Order: sequence, then C-alpha cells, then structure tokens
Amino acid sequence: MEMTKNPAREKLKALQSYINQYEKKGNGKAVIAIGADLDLKQDYIVPPMVPLQKLLGRDTGEPGGFPVGKYSVIAGPEKTGKSTLLLQTVANDLDKNKDAIWAWIDAENAFDEVYANRFGIDMERLIIIKGSTLEDQLQRIIDLTKAKLLRGVVVDSIGALVPRAEMEDSKGNEHELNHVGMLDLQRKMGQFFRMSNGSVDESKCAIIMIAHVYQDINSHGAPFVVKGGNALKHWGHVRLMFTRLQDKSTVQDKILPDGTREKIMTGHDVKIKLDKTRQNDKEGQFVVIPFRYGIGFDCLESAIQVGIKIGVIVRSGPMYAYGEHKHKGYDTLVSWFKNNPSELDGLVLAIQRTEPTIINESESTGEEE
Repeated sequence: MEMTKNPAREKLKALQSYINQYEKKGNGKAVIAIGADLDLKQDYIVPPMVPLQKLLGRDTGEPGGFPVGKYSVIAGPEKTGKSTLLLQTVANDLDKNKDAIWAWIDAENAFDEVYANRFGIDMERLIIIKGSTLEDQLQRIIDLTKAKLLRGVVVDSIGALVPRAEMEDSKGNEHELNHVGMLDLQRKMGQFFRMSNGSVDESKCAIIMIAHVYQDINSHGAPFVVKGGNALKHWGHVRLMFTRLQDKSTVQDKILPDGTREKIMTGHDVKIKLDKTRQNDKEGQFVVIPFRYGIGFDCLESAIQVGIKIGVIVRSGPMYAYGEHKHKGYDTLVSWFKNNPSELDGLVLAIQRTEPTIINESESTGEEE
C-alpha cells in the first residue's frame, strides 16, 4: 500500500535546503534552522533590591530585572537615585559573574570611583568611557556590542550626549541652535537603535540608559519631558520612572551607636512604565525602596519591608516573628538579619516563592512622561 505523502513535510524539506544554501553563501544564521533546539529563555540583569525584583518579576515568581540583549531606560528628575541604582546593580552582577565586564558611558563626566567602591565594584572589570560627541559615543556602543565581550553598557546620561553639529556650530541664535540640537538628538537616537539592535541581541549585552526628566516651561501639554524623543519609548523594553518622596516626614536623623548622626530617607518611588519582556499587567505599578544618603538603596531593609508586607515576617505590635525567631523592635530585627546572612538569603527565597505582584499601597508621587 502506497503511503500518503505529507505536503507540509515536503515543503519543510525544500525550505531546509534553501536555508542550507543561504548559510553556505556566508549569510550566517539569519534564518533559524527548522526544528532547532532553541534556547529562547530571556535572561536578566537582576538588581539587588527585592522590591524591584518583584516589580519586574515574571509570572513564575522568578526575580526580574533588566533584560540582556535589549534596551532599558531609567527616567527621572535629578537626585532620585538612578545612577546609584545602576552602580549597585552592576556591582551585584560583577560579583555573581566573575567573567563579566561592564562599560559605563560617563557622558556627564560625573563618575565617582570612591562612591562606586562603596558598593564593591571591581573597577578592573568596569570600563569608564568619557564624554565625546553623541555620534562617537553611540558608535562606541555599537563597536563594543559587536565585539561580544561585554555583559552590559550603562549610558549616563542621554541628556548629556551632544550632537556634533551642535558642538561645532557656534553660529546662529541660541534658540535655533537648541532646537536643531534637540531634533538631531532624537533623530540620531532612532538611528542608533536601528543600527545596534542586531548586534545587541546577538551579543546578549544589556543596554541601560539613564534619561533625565526636564520641566518644559514652553509646553501647553505635559509639563515634563524626557530628552531623547519617542525612540526611547519604542525601543525601551523596560522603562522605569524614578521620583523622590517629597514629604519632609520621610527624612529622619538616626543616632548610630558610635554617636554619629545618619540622615535617612525612607524611600524613593520607582514606577514601571513598560515591560515588553513579560505581560504588561504591571504597567503603572510602583514600589518604594528605602534609601540612605551616601550609602544608596538599602537592600537589607527593602527585603525586610517586603517580607512584612506579604506576611513572611509577622508583625504584632512591637514584636516581629520570622519562623521560630522573635524580635522586639524593628531595629533589633534588622540587626539580626544583618548578622545572619544565611537567614536573609532564606527570606529572599521565601519572598520569591510568593505571588510575583508586590505593589505599594500608598499613592505614587511620580511625574508622568
């Protein structure tokens, strides 16, 4: 009995033959082989702050972060912790990946090695690239990603990148020069994303850009604008908006055991604007992360506060219970976790096993883009 031919299978064989011929011509792996065992799992640069891990977390409960092979944008006004967050994130990633190398585009000429050392960054594996023209800096990013040697690139910041035409042209009135510079920046950013998208994806390099939020006094619409144009919105797979809590009651002075006075701010507001790497059911949600002046985001207290919120740590008046351990007073609880790193690791694992959505119940104070 003659077997019935499968038309789809015959087409697949013919298509496979075309793919083989295409690759022999030197066109590489632009066409994915049929039936190939592909690893399409998205990897992330995970920040050390548990609330942010939960905010960017996946439906499986695994911690989320900044996707590798894609672009991320962190926007916000000045002094809201954008650079500090990335310094702590880079330090955490370098500590976990001993062969990783990062690049930091210091367009603002504001990188402080002493401040970076507070977070334990291995400066031998962090390349600092100083400011130049917009075109030169963006071309460096493209060249670095094509080399496939970097784990990630931080651009600090987009607003400090100056187009060559604006830097070299000293003629014309100031208004026209600024207008041309803004348009040139937006056009060049769109061109950069189109040119670098392939190499960024192939190299599995995370590109994280800092964008300042400016007040547009001439605008009749949104009073706040993000320099860089709509290209940031279209290409940014993860976009976060940072704001600083303005309530004076959130700023406190604490006397340390050695008698010194430490200024504490209870939190910076981080709102998720978009996350294309997962379902967009978290858009608009936000968390508040504890922040300490001169120290950065408090990873320990942020984990404890999330644990209290979801019930992993049970609070009853002044008493806090974590498993079989009970502590009187919040400071006692923090000190115990600080002296028992293994217990802190267990707390983080317990948090990660809970539902991925952890949202702050208070109202956000963040400005819209």
